[in-house]
Amino acid sequence: MSLLSLTFCAGATWATSLLAGLNLGSAFARRGARLLSGDAWTSMHQAEDSVFRRIMPPFLLSTIALSVAAAVLASQLTRWLFAVSASLVIFDLIVTVTRLVPLNRAIANWLASAPPADWVRVRNDWSRWHAIRTGCVVIAALLATAALARH
Repeated sequence: MSLLSLTFCAGATWATSLLAGLNLGSAFARRGARLLSGDAWTSMHQAEDSVFRRIMPPFLLSTIALSVAAAVLASQLTRWLFAVSASLVIFDLIVTVTRLVPLNRAIANWLASAPPADWVRVRNDWSRWHAIRTGCVVIAALLATAALARH
């Protein structure tokens, strides 16, 4: 195993694990936020989204780049683990862009003190899609960790 391969494999594992941790933390926080009123939930979501919309695109794209590089550079034995891990992170990006970003944009336009009548449905849709992507990146992190351990 070359130093270059080890570096990318370790970087991909670290980034994917961090992504999984961020998503899990958000999922757990959102679980408790289900008790909030519409205006409080909207304010919370808008505040979180204002941060995540700046940091997540470059972080997610960097994670994908590291994961694909790890799949290409890994030994034959671990290549498929990194490839599946990278595929799951790419699926996370697809879910984020096609499902969550449109919901986030809609929520960003809400007046926090007067959320729309269907805010619970939107919150539940957002939570469902977030749970799907979180499951994918947790599995991706486990696969990358297993691959790195075998590398």
